[in-house]
Amino acid sequence: MKLFTARGKVLLPLFLLVLHQIFSAEANPLSLASAAFSAIALSVSFVYKDQLSCYFAECCGKQWVDFNHTGFKEALAAKVYGQPLIGRLSEAVQEHWNNRHPAKALVLSLHGPTGTGKNYAVRILADHLFKRGGRSRYFHLFSATVHFPHSRLLDTYADQIHEWVRGNVSLCGKSVFVFDEIDKMPHSLLDVLKPFVDYHEHINGIDYRRAIFIFLSNSGSELIMRRMVELKRSGHDRSDTSNMAKFDHLLSEHVYSDNSSALRSSALLQHHLVSRFIPFLPLERDHVIGCIKDYLKASQPAHTGEKDLIDRVLNELPFVPNDERFFSSAGFKVALDTKVYGQPLVGLANAVWHHWNDKQSAKALVLSLHGPTGTGKNYVARILANHLYTRGTKSNFYRLFHAAVHFPHKSRLETYMSELQEWVRGNVSRCLKSMFVFDEFDKIPHGLALLDALKPFLDHNDHIGGVDYRRAIFIFLRQQPGALLYHSLVSQFIPLLPLEKDHVAGCIDDYLLDNQPDYLIPTCFIDRVLADIDFQPKVERYFASSGCKRVIEKTQVYGQPLTGLAEAIQQHWNDSQAAKALVISMHGPTGTGKNYVCQIMANHLYKEGTRSQFYHLYPATLHFHQSSQLLNYMNRLHSWIRGNVTRCPRSVFVFDEVDKMPFRLLDSLQPLLDYHETDQREHVTGCIEDYMRASQPKYLAAQRRQLFIDRVLKQLRFKPENERFFSESGCKMVISKAQFVQSMTTNDSCSFKLDSVSVNSLSSCSSDLLPHYPRPFSWGCAEGFNNALKERVYGQPLIGLSNAVQQHWSNNQPAKALLLSMHGPPGTGKNYVSGILIRHLFIKDSKSKFYHLFSGTVHFPHKNQVQTYKDQIQAWVRGNVSICPKSVFVFDEVDKMPATLLDALKPFVDSYQHIDRVDYRRAIFIFLSNSGSDMISRYMLAQKKLGKDRSEVYSKLDDKLPLYLYDESNGPLRKSDLLKHHLVSRFIPFLPLERLHVTECIKDYLKLHYPDWLYGSDFIERVLNKLVFVPEREKFFSSTGCKRVADKVQLQMSIDEMSDKDKRRRRNEL
Repeated sequence: MKLFTARGKVLLPLFLLVLHQIFSAEANPLSLASAAFSAIALSVSFVYKDQLSCYFAECCGKQWVDFNHTGFKEALAAKVYGQPLIGRLSEAVQEHWNNRHPAKALVLSLHGPTGTGKNYAVRILADHLFKRGGRSRYFHLFSATVHFPHSRLLDTYADQIHEWVRGNVSLCGKSVFVFDEIDKMPHSLLDVLKPFVDYHEHINGIDYRRAIFIFLSNSGSELIMRRMVELKRSGHDRSDTSNMAKFDHLLSEHVYSDNSSALRSSALLQHHLVSRFIPFLPLERDHVIGCIKDYLKASQPAHTGEKDLIDRVLNELPFVPNDERFFSSAGFKVALDTKVYGQPLVGLANAVWHHWNDKQSAKALVLSLHGPTGTGKNYVARILANHLYTRGTKSNFYRLFHAAVHFPHKSRLETYMSELQEWVRGNVSRCLKSMFVFDEFDKIPHGLALLDALKPFLDHNDHIGGVDYRRAIFIFLRQQPGALLYHSLVSQFIPLLPLEKDHVAGCIDDYLLDNQPDYLIPTCFIDRVLADIDFQPKVERYFASSGCKRVIEKTQVYGQPLTGLAEAIQQHWNDSQAAKALVISMHGPTGTGKNYVCQIMANHLYKEGTRSQFYHLYPATLHFHQSSQLLNYMNRLHSWIRGNVTRCPRSVFVFDEVDKMPFRLLDSLQPLLDYHETDQREHVTGCIEDYMRASQPKYLAAQRRQLFIDRVLKQLRFKPENERFFSESGCKMVISKAQFVQSMTTNDSCSFKLDSVSVNSLSSCSSDLLPHYPRPFSWGCAEGFNNALKERVYGQPLIGLSNAVQQHWSNNQPAKALLLSMHGPPGTGKNYVSGILIRHLFIKDSKSKFYHLFSGTVHFPHKNQVQTYKDQIQAWVRGNVSICPKSVFVFDEVDKMPATLLDALKPFVDSYQHIDRVDYRRAIFIFLSNSGSDMISRYMLAQKKLGKDRSEVYSKLDDKLPLYLYDESNGPLRKSDLLKHHLVSRFIPFLPLERLHVTECIKDYLKLHYPDWLYGSDFIERVLNKLVFVPEREKFFSSTGCKRVADKVQLQMSIDEMSDKDKRRRRNEL
């Protein structure tokens, strides 16, 4: 045993201590064995403490963090409806996750109308990335209205995001960050993410390239909706991949032109750092039906759906356009809950009871009680609190917010929003089942804006900031049923009707009976009370203006004779040989007591009343609200009834809102009522079986590609009827999911090497230096750098760059530090070239402790802290150069740094032999900036039209760029002393890339990721057509350079596969 290894040195004292105990103890076998076992256990636990800790707590290892791609695809296919383009989400994540050395972090931007599944898809992704799903410590959800509500706190939010991202990625490189409602974020806030998602190998020793950033936005919803309506009216179906593929281009153009979007104004878009835009299409009726069925299956596994019920529910959901009702404007967020129950307080009790006992609630319960003054809205809330908490309304977990009392001043709206979020967050963190009541928010001008702060807590989020809000209850009280909140987030709208004279008389009677049970109530007393109550209208006196101020819960049963109901139930209950089941149908206006009578009946039939496991209530809008899921509902209903009657023949089944059930759903009960049974199959599962069996083999050569696709993609069988693609067997819409099969080479060690010489062979460059010290830039290394520039950097002559670095690096006594300033449009290779240079300067490449990358938006985000930043820069440079004179400092996004900040570098790049005995002349400083991009592009376009060569243009720009920056530029470099004192060693322009350069980038990407695939020129041409070239007429230059090549290659491959799949499907149909 090696006791004197790094760990053995620590274990040796422990081992000797145990030996001492062995020999000092009595020499008996038991004590010797015990001591020896203790020594072994102690040693093993110390050596493997890190591995053991992962068994008990979440860590970043594979047992906790591992992408289940197959499961993710199957879950998307089974649970996300109506999104033929969502396969791109699976493809992008798979490719990024399996790439051990991605070029940058994955940035996905999901766009679409409310309720189309953006949040839902992200939750599914979290469940298949992390063992703990959305509760993983490595999954982070940020909501704009919760975390970033105030535009005046932009700088504070930027610092917080920076710390959150840096801290979490340092713990786990595969962290996931989700930013919801980005269209409500303060503009330019997303800029703080640019350094983390840009092409940097690391920043301050942290590698962010394995992380995933996801943006959720409603931006582009109107465009998507309009386009889908046009396609629907022209007879096109979603499964037509040629039409669906156009959404990517349309959405990308819209996002770049939408000035109201926070993404549009961010540096992420300007620098083309968003990996993919994924559109979510509006849902049709069939899709919403599938969502309803899924919800019922998850929340009520013993329940089935009925077509009549689903039709009734769908009729209550808003669809657009109004005349054709193609698409749901609320999506499946409403389908996951019930939007309108249609009955008063009994329905309220059922909703609360169901939510209270549901441990896996999809979201918080949101109730909207509206009705005239005096109808009992506040009283109902108090009754509910008294039945939920031991201390009733005095409970610490019951909070009442009155708009005029708690939030009177509109000028303090932002403060109120923060306070409201803190109240909710604090209470729910202490008790998940907290209850919040909001009264009269419709009476203050800023009520609607104030309630926006609550939206994240009411939405379908597993947790926000580690707090789960799904078990909480939110109740809104108001007089009018107008829009007060997002309708798609309200679980139930409950109208309280005005009370008539008989109802008020009953309230008085019950109130006196409850409070004075021994008091004999004379009729004249009630008449006198009624005479003092104001009724409306004045002539007819139908409804009480003040209603029942104190008692309301029993008004529902007044005036109902119910003749024969008790007798019918008693006769059936006592008949042990009943010919058939008892079927009772109750009819009447809302609020007349139908549900209340059922509750009374249950209380007299079962000891536990409505809580009995043999009493089953099925509201239509909760259990059967999608007409397209009729067969599923029938199957579930049969299963529920059969299972419950098997356990207890005297079960009671109550179907509420029968008039809202899907048509013919109740017909499915006929065999059970007549003691006939029919078995039905789960059709939906059968429709997607082939898709679920799809695998992910390696990409093959072109001649075998068709065979490969035939093995991977199983044909989905379609049975069109009346020009519809899907059978009536329950799978109303099985959408062709786009699949991207990532290539996997047989050589696992294959990687992208920029240097023509391997790292091992270059070690001779530094054989005479201390370990980890920068190696000299010898001619062999310079040759490798030149070769890398020629082979990997397209369209950039870069005349003199290698010579400038070589001359400075090999000079032991240079006049000053080397300062290079690289300028050009995004995507032209500035970061890429600086990365190649670092790889040829240091043995440890960008991980060297002598290489330092600073980003303008990360390290220097606040203009009012320039002096602090100057002090920090000088301390960083001084400290690092004192350790290694050949340190390299790269400043990215110089054009976004505060003015005069760069003045802090002037002493270090000036012609001083040393400052405080530190020599800075061997160091290298590199600036990366977009300053001058417009001038470079304009000049390049003019010279292109004259037929000039790029090398000739480059040499002229070498002179023009400094003059432009000196005279016309308004950036920080123009205002700094570095330019005034001519301390920039060389200005290096980066030219916009032409079509042939982007073609080479595409070939490099395919060669790297798909080395065995023999692609054709037509494929490259299709990818090029996906990119934007400017100007619009000539299309000379790529507006994004090579930045979006990877995304567009993946997109085109996905489209090709979808097209091939459609062709095979059509052949099979013929």
